[in-house]
Amino acid sequence: MVSFILSTILNFLTFIVGLLPNSTGLPTGVADAIQRITGLLYSFDFIIPIDLLLTVVQWILAFEISILLYRFTMWIIHLIRGN
Repeated sequence: MVSFILSTILNFLTFIVGLLPNSTGLPTGVADAIQRITGLLYSFDFIIPIDLLLTVVQWILAFEISILLYRFTMWIIHLIRGN
């Protein structure tokens, strides 16, 4: 019974993915812009290391998402308790 349900879900997801249009990637203008920006950023790598900059942005985003998740959890708890 469980394998039938999982098989049905997998077949449905395969059908849904089959409906999506075929993609060949980014449009050429967007790909060219990304390559140009990447080249410009790496030319300033000796002043501001790009890997360090990306690590700092990653930590900031993780901190902000954790604060948002805490506030959302507290909101749900207050909603359930009725405060």
